[in-house]
Amino acid sequence: MNILQLTPSIIPCAYSIGVPIACARQSYALRKIGHDVRILSYIGPLRSSIPLDNQVKELQPYIFYKDNLNQPSHSFGFTTHLLIRKCVPLNLQYGFNSDVIISHNFCDAFYGMKIARKYGMKFGIFLHDPSMSIIHFKLRHDLQIMPAIVRYLVYHYASRCSRSDNLSKFVREIGREIINSADFFIAQSNRTANLAYEIYEIRPKVVHLGADPLPAIPSQRGDFALTKSTIRRFRTLAREEKEPIFAACAKAKAKLIVFAPLASENYILSIKHFLRQSNIKNFEVRTNVSTEHLLELYKSCRAYVQWLYGGFGLPSIEAASCGAPLVQTKELGSSELFEHKVDGYFPERQDVDLYAEYIADLIADERKAWKMGKHAWEMCRKWTWKHHAERLVEVIEKA
Repeated sequence: MNILQLTPSIIPCAYSIGVPIACARQSYALRKIGHDVRILSYIGPLRSSIPLDNQVKELQPYIFYKDNLNQPSHSFGFTTHLLIRKCVPLNLQYGFNSDVIISHNFCDAFYGMKIARKYGMKFGIFLHDPSMSIIHFKLRHDLQIMPAIVRYLVYHYASRCSRSDNLSKFVREIGREIINSADFFIAQSNRTANLAYEIYEIRPKVVHLGADPLPAIPSQRGDFALTKSTIRRFRTLAREEKEPIFAACAKAKAKLIVFAPLASENYILSIKHFLRQSNIKNFEVRTNVSTEHLLELYKSCRAYVQWLYGGFGLPSIEAASCGAPLVQTKELGSSELFEHKVDGYFPERQDVDLYAEYIADLIADERKAWKMGKHAWEMCRKWTWKHHAERLVEVIEKA
């Protein structure tokens, strides 16, 4: 099968978070089981002094960017007609005729739908975060002519809207139109599927994101808790102060290592300031390091603690694949793959006391943490990226 993936961006490091790395992992897995996959990103190529993640490095010959299409510098939102004319000839130039287009958010889905209709390709949506995806779609497509300050203010308001009540009927109808035009509609978790149904009244198939487990896990675990974040998430916390993980780590008196990818010196200082304000006495901030170093952190942490905010929590799967027990809200999509008090702890969203109790329990008992991490690792062996790719192809072929 010849597959064209549409994604917002491809970040060239293993420790990127969210849609870009999920798309890269999925594409790599599809290629490994024999499918011809190309990726078209409308942002990039992004440069980094950090060595490429091995999988992304192997994908480089198959990744194309908006810049390769010789289009104007503004977003695809105002160049739909150019994209439709340019995208498919680009594919033909490289001897690649797509059978399927998979779009990884609604911005891409709108243009993927147009391309698929024009050239008779099968088209589908792989949905990561329905509420934010549709907001981003509206901003990029409908607000493009507005001044930057207006776009910022509307985004600031929209990002605080509830998932369904405050989303306009117009925006929901756009989403339904795109979804109804798709041959298949897939979500990465039951949680996301339920949110999609809440917003669009259309229920997608569920194909959980996969794992890439180590052949074996270390015989011991370190003495620190680990979490991984992005600049946007720390800014959200600094503004809203709703994240229980840090209050729990402070209460549990746990050493915390925060891994913040591609962070500037000023941003590192802001992270440290935030952690001190959260009364965390013992912490480190690691950034801009190699894939190998990140794997060592996953392999040696006593527990991986995942933020409240997030759709799936792919870093949790990465950590569990290295034998780390998890402490995270049960409402994250990745929690559906694990069992409470077997693979880790999955408390309610805002229960700081439970978070603190569970983190302290694992920090105090290395053998218990190791056994839980082993169970989590064994689960990851049952649902790898290969299993994900095979299930994805099954859904596409039945569409």
